[in-house]
Amino acid sequence: MRDERFRISLHLPCGMAPLILAHLLFGLLFLTLLYGLDALVLVLLCHSAFPPEAARLALLTTAPWFLAGLYAYLCLAFCLLEPQRKARLLGVMLAAGICPLLLARAAPGAFAPSLPFFAAGLPVLATGLLLPALNYRHRRIE
Repeated sequence: MRDERFRISLHLPCGMAPLILAHLLFGLLFLTLLYGLDALVLVLLCHSAFPPEAARLALLTTAPWFLAGLYAYLCLAFCLLEPQRKARLLGVMLAAGICPLLLARAAPGAFAPSLPFFAAGLPVLATGLLLPALNYRHRRIE
C-alpha cells in the first residue's frame, strides 16, 4: 500500500479477490500452525504431569489468546490496506475492543461457551478485507 507497492500486485493477471485472500490465508495458516505447535507442546507437557482433563482445560484457556492474535492480525491487515483514515481508525477500534476482551483474566476455561461466537466473526472480518483493496483499486481515497 505504501509507495504504490500494493498497486503493482493488483495489475497481475489474477483477480484482486484471490490475490488478497491468498495473502491473508497464508498469514492465517501460519498463525494457525504456530498455535497448533504450541497446543501440541502444551498437551504433551500436561499429559506428562496431570490428568487428561487438565490438558483439555489448558487448551480451552489458551484458545481465547489464539483468537485475539487472529483478530489482531486481521485488524492490522485492514489498517494497512485501507486508504481512508476514518476506516483505519475503525479497524484500530475494533482490535482495541475485541482483543482486550479475549485477553482478560478469567477462570480457566471460562471463555469456552463464547468461543464459537468469537470465532464466527473471523471469516466476516477476513472477507471484509476485500473492500480496502477495491477502494484502492478504484482510487476511493480521501
